[in-house]
Amino acid sequence: MNKIIYKYIVNNRNRDLHFWENEGGFTLHNYLIKMNYSEFSKIYHDVIHWGVTEQNILTDCLAYGLDGKFITAYDNDKRIIAMKIYGQLPEGFRHPEVKKWQKNYKIHSKTKSKNFKILSIHNLILKEEYTDSDYWSLGGGSEQIQNILNNFTENDWEELKTDILHWTEDQRNIVLESIGYGFDSTFTRNLNRNMISYGGNFLLDMFCIIENVDVRLDIAYFSLFINKSNTSQIDKLKLMRNWMSANGFNNPEWINSPINPLGNIDDAIEKVLNKNSKI
Repeated sequence: MNKIIYKYIVNNRNRDLHFWENEGGFTLHNYLIKMNYSEFSKIYHDVIHWGVTEQNILTDCLAYGLDGKFITAYDNDKRIIAMKIYGQLPEGFRHPEVKKWQKNYKIHSKTKSKNFKILSIHNLILKEEYTDSDYWSLGGGSEQIQNILNNFTENDWEELKTDILHWTEDQRNIVLESIGYGFDSTFTRNLNRNMISYGGNFLLDMFCIIENVDVRLDIAYFSLFINKSNTSQIDKLKLMRNWMSANGFNNPEWINSPINPLGNIDDAIEKVLNKNSKI
């Protein structure tokens, strides 16, 4: 089926936009819908070797499919793969203003760091900052950040903690949400096990440093990740617990929810107390 799709695109690549927004796009979309999950996944690996024109035609079609332009929709598994295909192609479907931003993205930089690994994260965020928000969750953006974080040393984490304060609120939030990405079992996580302790401490530090309600609410959502990190920062855990209690996380709706943020922080505090009592 992949060969049929590629051949159809190549044979019609010189057709005008009207063709691809109507008959051509509809036909291509139907080919994609009829593919099984294995065939659809294979496109993700094959498309990177296609020409730019062929990539653009495919990603335009995927974008229309994801936006619901066509009557038949992708199922959830295909939707995730479609977003990954869409997200991995630098020359794929992009609004003209987004393309303009991407061309000059480095002039918008707020970082003060000279650390290559931190710059890699910041540049990735800058370049894709105004791409569809699904890029970070479904399109693999958060996975890319986790892959970079997997190479961090303790000093890198400390430097990121300082440099991220210069970034915009949206840029900070992308990092904070990417660290715990996948640990609620909704998506596959890429963060290595030996990075969980650093990531948990980082989120806890950011919670204490940034006195912003929205930031703290976002970090509270990842309390399970902080708990799994086995952090020993008892004073910061208690500060977080007190704030959460004062901001409604002790309500039955939160306590009885699957993520139970306050319960996770209580558990993290209990583990530190038990560990200290054995010393």
